[in-house]
Amino acid sequence: MSSMTFGEFTLTQKPDDLMHSMENAFRFFGGVTPYVTVDNQKAAVDKAHLYDPDMNPAFIDFANHWGFAVVPARPYRPNLLGRFNRNMPSSPMTPIRQHESQSQAKA
Repeated sequence: MSSMTFGEFTLTQKPDDLMHSMENAFRFFGGVTPYVTVDNQKAAVDKAHLYDPDMNPAFIDFANHWGFAVVPARPYRPNLLGRFNRNMPSSPMTPIRQHESQSQAKA
């Protein structure tokens, strides 16, 4: 198991942003893992379920294209998401709010 971490900031959690960030991660690491565990975010999972989750069809097409299996995390079990969530600190939204207020002031 690797202890390497890749993080990328996006303004939204739309499927396109998730897939673009994952492509960047694959390029950063130089390859694709056999499976990827995803949180139950709407960009990847349409409806979370313990035994039979409904996956986002666009994300499944993306996974098939890149050749990895999607393993959704169990609902309500964030401790099973692995090392990434423990290593990524929560950051305040202050820089975005400042940028938005500056943009609105110019308008």
